[in-house]
Amino acid sequence: MKQPLIFLLLFSLVIVTNSNSQTSTNSNKATVIFYRSTMWGGAYSYKLNQGDSTLTKIKYKSFYAIELNEGIYNYWAKNCGGRDNISLNVKAGHKYFIKCKTSFSFPVSKPKLILLTDEQAEKETNNGYLKRKLSEQYTKQ
Repeated sequence: MKQPLIFLLLFSLVIVTNSNSQTSTNSNKATVIFYRSTMWGGAYSYKLNQGDSTLTKIKYKSFYAIELNEGIYNYWAKNCGGRDNISLNVKAGHKYFIKCKTSFSFPVSKPKLILLTDEQAEKETNNGYLKRKLSEQYTKQ
């Protein structure tokens, strides 16, 4: 009876250890996560850009993660309603959450990029949608 119990205990310890190592980030890089989880303005989308390059299209339930070296990065989003910019001074080993929203102005919507504080990010990552996306992202690695 003791052998199966010890085996189960060791097996569960291996699973917990492996799942924790998957969620750790590269300490030499920073992780920047762009996401849009709210339905408000869900019909409107816009492209997320860094410099002259388009990274992804931001739409309802979008999620985009990128690992970067330390430095200053400029991102912008634009549609026919306007443009929003955000500049990040990223540090290795840190995670940055950028909430992508849509603000309405007549007659069209305007993109909005918001850098979250650590407290806001903690609250947001407990959200079902973002929590699921984060677990999928780090399970793939």
